[in-house]
Amino acid sequence: MDIVIKNILCFCLSIIVFTACDEGIDEMDNPNPVLGVWNSYYQDTDSLVMTRVFTVDFYSYFMFSEGKVQNEMNKQHYYINKTQIILDQYTQDYVIDGDTLWITNSKGDQVTKYLKADK
Repeated sequence: MDIVIKNILCFCLSIIVFTACDEGIDEMDNPNPVLGVWNSYYQDTDSLVMTRVFTVDFYSYFMFSEGKVQNEMNKQHYYINKTQIILDQYTQDYVIDGDTLWITNSKGDQVTKYLKADK
């Protein structure tokens, strides 16, 4: 009988521990929420202005829709925390709301809206 009670207690304890740890799983699964390709469009249109890319190896670059090609000058290493993208040459604030990324420039006077590109 003691073995059955011990097994039940161990099972209950493991459920409690797993439930308590559940809140942090999303952040651990996605330590880089900006990872991927994001597109910025002219306001209220489907005309692409630029694409911003955040790579797995923590590089960021952008491409303009007019066909300008990325180059090493606009490719910067970055790291990220909950509110900022810290690039080699400047820091930007960001907010993610669903599939929308809002980036405020380093001067704080311009906010750009990006939509997550199709996977």
